[in-house]
Amino acid sequence: MKSRITVFASVFLFAMLVVQPVSVVTAQEKTVGGVIATRMPADATTLNPLQWGSVYDLEAVSYMYESLIGIGINNEPVPLMAESWVYLPEENAVTFKLHDNMVWHDGEVLDADDIVFTFDLLRADKSGDNKIVRNSWLFGSLINTTKLSDSEVKVFFTFTPKLIDIYWELGLTWILPEHIWEPLADVTAFENANPIGSGPFVFGEWQKGQFFRYERNPDYYRDGPYVQTKLIQIIREVETGYYALSVGDIQTLGAIPPELERIALNDPNIKLHENFDDFWLYLGLNQRRYPNNVKEFRQAVLTG
Repeated sequence: MKSRITVFASVFLFAMLVVQPVSVVTAQEKTVGGVIATRMPADATTLNPLQWGSVYDLEAVSYMYESLIGIGINNEPVPLMAESWVYLPEENAVTFKLHDNMVWHDGEVLDADDIVFTFDLLRADKSGDNKIVRNSWLFGSLINTTKLSDSEVKVFFTFTPKLIDIYWELGLTWILPEHIWEPLADVTAFENANPIGSGPFVFGEWQKGQFFRYERNPDYYRDGPYVQTKLIQIIREVETGYYALSVGDIQTLGAIPPELERIALNDPNIKLHENFDDFWLYLGLNQRRYPNNVKEFRQAVLTG
């Protein structure tokens, strides 16, 4: 199998793997097995899905937890835990219908109670201490989440949120298992050393400073994944990552500099993929310090 090298950001690579689990497919049938290894430039600092602070924390956690809605490769909402939803602007509400037969990684049933618990937790935080790092502003406008049945919930707001806000702020919120998180006195201090989620991969091992290992979730409610083991190798230098790619220690590499791209083009065992990526950049100036506190200086910098 040829190694693959990508020129888009590694954040996009992991999002693709989560939204559409990696597949090993033959022309006749789908098979399960094998290992896929990727590079991450730095180690994570937490496995608490409420408190992640870096893209490395995000990548480490995202294989294990899921949200109601995902975002597809064309930036369109796609079903994840929710197989469907109905937007009710006249009621300032939205309903979500869950997939049947979903379970957590420890075998406990995943149902509407877990959705209600997660959303109530985030709503209470917004109206209280506001200690949860990864808590959307939208939960400050959430009135309540009502369980309609084991597979359906209805969320009410103080105003009519735009549909895009429901998709991005509510739909992309990771859902937590109530039976693990509800007894905790302080969810923000929870180490979560043995994460239990519902995503396509189950936590296996974290050797700090070295690697993460995940195993295929055999009870995953969607089709796939078809890779048995997912490895994240912590390789700080991109040049070292390229060497790991060239000898087969990893199978993909992202965010490469132009000089490595030129080398890759001459390697018959490496396939180069190019694509457009959505991102934004800004320049923030600390106006408490000179010369940033001089308006004319800021105008010169920002307008050229």
